[in-house]
Amino acid sequence: MSAVHRTEAACLLEQGATYPARVGLEPRHSGELILAGFKRGGFALYFGDAPFFHFDLEGRWQRAIIEDVHYLKGLDGTVHALDRIREEANLVLKRWRLGETEAAELDATIRATALDLIGRLDRDELIRLEPTGQRSTMIDPESLREFLSRVAGWDAAAWRAHGERFHRVYPAPGFVPPECSGAVVLDVKSPEEFAHSLSEVAGLWGRRLLQAKILYLAGPLALKHPQCVIEEWLAATTRVFPLGSGKAVEDQSPGFIGIHTYLDDFAAPRPDQAAWTRFHALGLARVSLGLGSGDEAVRASLGKTWANHELVQTALELKQAGLGASVLVHVGAGGRARAAPHHKGTSTLLDRLSLGRGDIVFLLDEREIRDFTVGNLEPLSNEEWLEHERALKDALAPLKKRGAKVVSYTMEKQWS
Repeated sequence: MSAVHRTEAACLLEQGATYPARVGLEPRHSGELILAGFKRGGFALYFGDAPFFHFDLEGRWQRAIIEDVHYLKGLDGTVHALDRIREEANLVLKRWRLGETEAAELDATIRATALDLIGRLDRDELIRLEPTGQRSTMIDPESLREFLSRVAGWDAAAWRAHGERFHRVYPAPGFVPPECSGAVVLDVKSPEEFAHSLSEVAGLWGRRLLQAKILYLAGPLALKHPQCVIEEWLAATTRVFPLGSGKAVEDQSPGFIGIHTYLDDFAAPRPDQAAWTRFHALGLARVSLGLGSGDEAVRASLGKTWANHELVQTALELKQAGLGASVLVHVGAGGRARAAPHHKGTSTLLDRLSLGRGDIVFLLDEREIRDFTVGNLEPLSNEEWLEHERALKDALAPLKKRGAKVVSYTMEKQWS
């Protein structure tokens, strides 16, 4: 005799430690159990196994699964969909961005779900069920209605105003390193302008700040400024966004673990070990290093003229200062003509870097970054690109033995 299927909502009601404050809502007549739960920085609704919806504490939806399609809504308001699609004998994960009309329809569907749930609560059509397990509390009816009303407040006009606000705060959203895809991005400006922009960023994020762990000091030239300016940025950042370790759902203070930044020009002037040590003391935790390619000819075609030994020295000094490092490599850089020297030069240079446990090498797809029509370069085909990615991962096996990770990354994840 087969076991009775228990839905995700039922399991979370009994064992949902992720949601220490939660309540089950059982329809009086028919229908799946609904789970409503608060976690640190967020709220979720599960209707049986699906659909389910995740929100920040401002009521903005962030994640949903509807009819087996996974949707992600970024802070910028764009929506991406992920689905497994069969291609011949294989299931392939596809990701695409929804158009404005589709995204608006999805927003309206989620808002309607909240309004419908409010109506069912008002008509007493749902029986409240207590959660089981230690350290769990039951959400009171007033708190649940208040939050659902907050979700329902995100109509088309509210989302439109939010999008306009986002683009005022981030007029030209730039590249964000892979490990900073969920970070609070802080665009570098003059010290006076920077201090003002911090409050604008905090207002845009609102209570979603409780979800964030990383602060990202943005701009490829951020670390080329004088040391005193960088120190001012770091100090101002931690005054507005203090570093801490908030974890509990009732703890309303953010729990940032450190500041990250990016450097892709390792020629002088650049920070020395004393400067890295000082930056670390002011909250800097990790630096993303934009390598691109270890082959100098390929790198020159990307507009980078620094020498390999300058990157080696930079990595050594920041590691000796106690900072984490990530290295960004472009798989397919140089196109078909320079594929072999790019592969050899990159793997050789990476082996010389002082990378170890906690450090990461990210493999980016050059075709997502570069316009190959400039310079009449011929990009790798999909099959060739995959072959080169596999070969590079194999060549970097010694780094993995030292504790570093090698991870593939797609630019589609930016801001989502």
